[in-house]
Order: sequence, then structure tokens, then C-alpha cells
Amino acid sequence: MYDLSPLQIPGLEKVEGTTAIRGFMQFAVLPGEPWSFSSIANVDVEFTGRRTAVGGDYYIHDGWVPAELDLDGEVVRTYSQFDPSTRDLLCDPQDLVYKRYNGQHLYDFVKNRRGEWKIHVFVSSPTFVSAGEVVSVDQISPAKKPWHPMFDAMADCP
Repeated sequence: MYDLSPLQIPGLEKVEGTTAIRGFMQFAVLPGEPWSFSSIANVDVEFTGRRTAVGGDYYIHDGWVPAELDLDGEVVRTYSQFDPSTRDLLCDPQDLVYKRYNGQHLYDFVKNRRGEWKIHVFVSSPTFVSAGEVVSVDQISPAKKPWHPMFDAMADCP
């Protein structure tokens, strides 16, 4: 189980099962910010018994997401893979805002009957979320263009 409740995402408190967690990471977390970087470091595991362990790591998700600006150039909305009402921002994005999330993952491990270690509980505990700088999509490297068709499909762009 991946406990997401500390992230306070409306309607998404946990993801359960290997397939669901893999899908969540593959289809929501990693591609969720089109121009982004994710890193996990300082993994630490402590064995608490013959069949149990606890652990943690530190994460950074760092990148640019589509944004809507008002007439004064202030951000009024940003894209979030967890909020379907923001998917329209993926259609022909013009402005991007910088987002950085730092935090820690905490784990409870158990050893199954086959002797394999499995994550039993996985908690995301954010410690920092940045306020974002705004740039034009034209400032993004041509190496990161064109826009991936997957985002058009998610946004149901015309």
C-alpha cells in the first residue's frame, strides 16, 4: 500500500497492490510533469526482525508544468496529474511554472512465505514545495519538444 494521505490530494489517499502502485508511478508520477526530473537518494533500511524491516529515502521531483496566467502575469492555475480539471492546460501550453517537491518516503517491509522482501506500507512525506518561477514554453530546450502525444490524449485536446 502506498499511503498518499500526507500529500493531501483530493480523492487520492492510498494506492494498493503491486500493479496499482506500478501503474500510479508509470502513468501519474513520472510523466505527470512533462519537463521534469525525479531522484531518490540515501536509501536506508533497518531490519527489525527476521521477517520485518523499516526504511526510508529522500526524493526530489523538480520540473516545469503548464500554467494559466491572469492579465497581470500571475499564476492562477497549474497542471497537476492528480487534478483532472487541469488537463486542459496540457493543450498547446504557452506558459510554464517551476515546481520542486522535496520529501521523504518511509517504508515498512515484510518477508513473504517465499522469502522475498516486499514493501507492505509506503508513505510519502513532503518537506518542501517551491513557489514557482514562470517562463514561456518557448524557453524550453528544443530537445524537449515536440510535445508528447500522450499529453494531448490525457487532455482531450481538439
